[in-house]
Amino acid sequence: MPLADGTLTDIEYEHFKNRLIALWNANGGRKPCRSCGSEGYYFHPSLIGNRSDTLSVGEPHTRLPTVGVYCSQCGLLDQYAARIIGIQVLLPSPPPSPRPVSPADVFPPPIVAPPAKKGGPNDE
Repeated sequence: MPLADGTLTDIEYEHFKNRLIALWNANGGRKPCRSCGSEGYYFHPSLIGNRSDTLSVGEPHTRLPTVGVYCSQCGLLDQYAARIIGIQVLLPSPPPSPRPVSPADVFPPPIVAPPAKKGGPNDE
């Protein structure tokens, strides 16, 4: 399991590298960078904490921890799902849902002009 800050342990890092190299070798080797053509790359030493945004402000985000390999020349990043690569990730439980969100929480009430006072010089 990665450290609290997301850094992979040495064993996980080596496992991640070896797993990807074996995958690449089984499929013809690591391909050159699709952006710049470089053949150099680095393995990112910690989890990348992606999350998906949702339309409702009251719903928790979906988390998808990944591990990355990036080009040593242009920085193009390839990401692999950590669990599929074999890194056990314990995701924190989502916080308890807040009370349901109502339109009044998101949209303020409309501003309504006060009624005109009667009894002025132009009133009948």
